[in-house]
Amino acid sequence: MKKLLLVVISGALMLPFTSCKKDGIYTPGKKIDKIYQEVDEVVYDGDEDEYVPTGKKKTVLTENWLWDGNLLKEQEEYYYDEDDGDYFLDNRYQFTYDKNRLVRVMMTCEEPTCFHGSWVYAYNGNKLDKIINDYGVEISFVYDKNKLSEINYSGSYGGGSRSIAPAEVMAPLAMVLDNNVFACLKADETLVSELAACVSNTQKARVGGNGSIKIALEWKGKNISQMTFSSPGMSENYVMTMSYDKKINPFRGLLFNMSLNYATTGAEALMYSANNVTEVTYTIGSAYTYTTTIEYEYDGQYPTKETQKNTYNGLTSDPMVRYIHYK
Repeated sequence: MKKLLLVVISGALMLPFTSCKKDGIYTPGKKIDKIYQEVDEVVYDGDEDEYVPTGKKKTVLTENWLWDGNLLKEQEEYYYDEDDGDYFLDNRYQFTYDKNRLVRVMMTCEEPTCFHGSWVYAYNGNKLDKIINDYGVEISFVYDKNKLSEINYSGSYGGGSRSIAPAEVMAPLAMVLDNNVFACLKADETLVSELAACVSNTQKARVGGNGSIKIALEWKGKNISQMTFSSPGMSENYVMTMSYDKKINPFRGLLFNMSLNYATTGAEALMYSANNVTEVTYTIGSAYTYTTTIEYEYDGQYPTKETQKNTYNGLTSDPMVRYIHYK
């Protein structure tokens, strides 16, 4: 059953870099309450015995954030199925703390084929040292003085024995940035040869099975300006280049990201940037380039609406619109 991808409103995630602050402590200026997304409305056509689009949009809940005082205790993730309009609670993420520092995230979900398990966090002093999940993925973090300079993945990718499609990588708290296959498919579904080349090359930039990936980071101020992914499993390096706004990111300090289970989404490194991403350019070798642009509306310094468009080979996708509500 094909699902319409529902992801959280974008914005790079920031962690403080001063030595007196600890990684793993999430103290947002505004607490996120709920996140919504515009989707295509569909209705059942009895004559055709299928669901058909009405041409209208509707807004559905995609994320419900549950707080216990100042601690984020749980997130509920909802999916909307564009084939039949089915809408359901799909995943739950439960957060465990040592005092106010994140040490474990447990995920449960309804589908037997999805990722069930947990992420465990290890720290070295004030800094995040490693994240290890139940499928054997280990993510280690390397610092140059006070800034993250390198992320290393090792272990099994793709959620164990199941091969996860790129569109399924993006999940709660993931940036709306690395859905390259979406960009290919939504741009023009009639360009079969272009799609085949696009999807094939995108898959080459991902590691399926056991292996390792190194992510080298470049910075401009407090934002990551470029990430370069390299691995024995990649035919060519995969590069993401980012631009940002100057507004406050409501996800500041939150370490968890479902995309941490997949090494080439870029979301894991974007957790460390201070502002909201406005443009990302993805390059694989010299032949393939994708671009994502994101426009925001704000309430003061905080984003409340995001409109994303993806461009590939001169073709631009329909906009994806998300709303973030605060307590």
